[in-house]
Amino acid sequence: MSIQHVSAPWTACAFIACVFLGGCASGGGALDGYAEDPEAADTLPTLREQYFGINSERKYYDEKDAEKRTSIRNETVFNRMRVYDMEFSRLRRGLNASYNVIAVGSDLTGLLLNTIAAVTGSASTKAALSAAAGGIIGARGVVDKDLYYQQTLPAIVTQMSANREKAKAAILIGLKEKDEKYPLGIADQDLARLNDAGNLSEGVTSVIEESKKAKKESDATIQGLQASSYAATTSSLTLRAWLYPGGKVDQSRLDQLQGWLNGRPDDSLHGLPPAYFVSSDEAKFEAARQDALKDSSLHIK
Repeated sequence: MSIQHVSAPWTACAFIACVFLGGCASGGGALDGYAEDPEAADTLPTLREQYFGINSERKYYDEKDAEKRTSIRNETVFNRMRVYDMEFSRLRRGLNASYNVIAVGSDLTGLLLNTIAAVTGSASTKAALSAAAGGIIGARGVVDKDLYYQQTLPAIVTQMSANREKAKAAILIGLKEKDEKYPLGIADQDLARLNDAGNLSEGVTSVIEESKKAKKESDATIQGLQASSYAATTSSLTLRAWLYPGGKVDQSRLDQLQGWLNGRPDDSLHGLPPAYFVSSDEAKFEAARQDALKDSSLHIK
């Protein structure tokens, strides 16, 4: 194989790869899907040192005037929140870019190798380059399976944002109080919760919990519908109204009734879906429904 046959294509490959990798390394917004944030790079280190450094709280604790102390607390807390917001923005960008680098990179590399194979004169070189391209594209399939979170990532990040907003709300409520009621030490505990709310693990956990809750509610609805026919007794109607206030299942009542059923002496009630128990016209459930209505621990009205 002569060098002349492949020098031009390999030069093109090297040029395009350098441009592509240069774009990755520069941290531009193309791959992460966001515009450049001019503030973060220049401001974040300064804010970290000013509001999280070893001397960041000295002014607060040295101040004796209550009003000024509250003002310093507010400034410190708001700027710490600002730092956490900037860090969370960096995390979102990183998560978004992590898949894009692999997806775009593997697509581009496979395309380049196939293109070079097409214009290279040597049959052996064609075969080698095509095989390499096939390997990269095949590896991409493995990556796609391992990085399935591309489809779930938006939901996880949205949940992380929701978790952070809840934590922020607690801080903003606290800042309405004077310093003696909401000192910086207490605010720092809420700020720590804000920081923790923005991590990927918490986001995944929250999505799973929300999914479990939604599934339980759906299961309860289906279980009620699966009753052979609805009972029309007073006990059944009362229990259904209690379990489905406003036509929607009350999850806490569902769990409460499940616990009650699991604790009954009659083994046949253990694990029985509560929605089926309250709706079914099977005569064997009627006595147990009446017992449930009489049991003060359930607070059924």
